[in-house]
Amino acid sequence: MIVNTSKRVFQVFTLNTKPKVIQLFYGDYQLQRTQEATYLGIVLDSRLSWNKQASKNKIETVQNNALRIITGGAFSKLIQAMQLQANIEPLTFRRKMVALKLIERLIRHGDFGRNYNPADYSPCLRVENFLRHLSPACYNLDLVLPVNKRSCIDTELRMTALATVGERSPEKHWLHVYMDDSAAGDNHNAGVGVYSRYFRLSRAVGANCTNYDGELSPYGTD
Repeated sequence: MIVNTSKRVFQVFTLNTKPKVIQLFYGDYQLQRTQEATYLGIVLDSRLSWNKQASKNKIETVQNNALRIITGGAFSKLIQAMQLQANIEPLTFRRKMVALKLIERLIRHGDFGRNYNPADYSPCLRVENFLRHLSPACYNLDLVLPVNKRSCIDTELRMTALATVGERSPEKHWLHVYMDDSAAGDNHNAGVGVYSRYFRLSRAVGANCTNYDGELSPYGTD
């Protein structure tokens, strides 16, 4: 293999504001130093700031151009109109949704907040004392009948679930209320349904609502 020395450069990664003069040779050829190189499509600058990769405007421009191809819209057509027509959320909205999902995961991740201790950190919630007079909660993790979820049909699973609810929580002592949510995709057109022997209802939660909104909606239903 013959190396094309005219295309070979070298780069030094450093945060020093006064970089040292370095000379590298490949055989008798002195390599040129560069402040910015591209590797596998990633632009690497000498300070590894990743500024060009973090540019949001370029990504949004690519999405807008794709929307015009998908919808066949002219350049004068509004971006919001094409997003609604193609049912594609703006990238800004998607970034916020991902950030909110991450926050919700971290909140439910045990003692994440207590183990994360940056400078000037004050926890949002601090439990001083637990109530000692409370009895442990009773719970059951098994069904009343032995079933294999993978080998049973939906009808058998439903009958077993209803039998378990009927035995563990008899209707003469409990009011059985069943709730379920649905959504078209991850974050739009959510709906909710509630059923009991006394009433039933179903309604749309919102065009831009998620499954999580659908799960919370029944608790605020009149």
